[in-house]
Parts: sequence; structure tokens; C-alpha cells
Amino acid sequence: MTRLFLVTVNRGSNADTPHFCTDMISSAVVIPGLLFVWLSFPIGNSVAALGVSVVIVYVSLNPRRRVFGGLVDTAPLGLRQGIIRLYESTPGATRCERARVRGTTQATFVVIEIAVDNSVDVASAPEIANGTEDGIRKIAPGADVVIRIVLV
Repeated sequence: MTRLFLVTVNRGSNADTPHFCTDMISSAVVIPGLLFVWLSFPIGNSVAALGVSVVIVYVSLNPRRRVFGGLVDTAPLGLRQGIIRLYESTPGATRCERARVRGTTQATFVVIEIAVDNSVDVASAPEIANGTEDGIRKIAPGADVVIRIVLV
């Protein structure tokens, strides 16, 4: 359910997801506790209470990780390495000097500095950059891409 709300980027539903998850998992822990009490094992109530507290702590820490990732502009995992591999497989490309990828919940920003061999025609360098940009947009649709060309 959390994945569904993250994909739809519905902030209201996304904010309510941890509460719903906490309620469902807590209920799943409390019911066996009640069953143990009904079967004359009074310790079941205490164990269920501890279980509920563990569930609440676990579920409340998960959104904090997501919020922290958003504050520091964490990019999707593996995206930077995918962009570098994409560029290095481009004909005429020498190497990727620098690649910076930042992300928010709605957008991804890519700044890449590419090295092109001096022997490549100057008119071909923008074509290499455009091909790289198209490839990046296939990997990260809707990304804001800035490419700087360096001749080496």
C-alpha cells in the first residue's frame, strides 16, 4: 500500500499510510494477545503490548528516513551508475568527468560533465551530448538534464 501511495504522489494518502499500517499490524499483534489471555495465559497481554510498541516505533521511523532522503535530495539508487555506463557506451565518448544526480519526490536533476576526444569533429560533440541526454531521459523520464562538454 505504501508503494501505491508513493507512486501516485498523493500527499494526503501518503501521510495517512503509516497510521493505517500501524493500526493493521497492531491489531494483528493484539488479537493473539487477547487469545492468550482468554486461554488463561495472562502474560499474553504484556507481550502484545510490547509487540504494539515495537510496531509503532518501526513504522514511525520509516517515514523519517524518506523525509530525510528528500531533504538531502537523495537520487534513486543506481541511477548515477546507469547514466555513467550509458555515456561510456556512446560512440565517440571518452569518459564521464563528473555526474551529479539529485532527486525529489516529483523530479530528478542530472548534471553531467562529459569528455569528448579532440579528434572528434566539433559539430559531432553536441550530437553525442544529445544522444546521451535522450538515453538519460529513457532511464529517468522527465529528468531535468544539463550536459557540459569538455574536449580532451
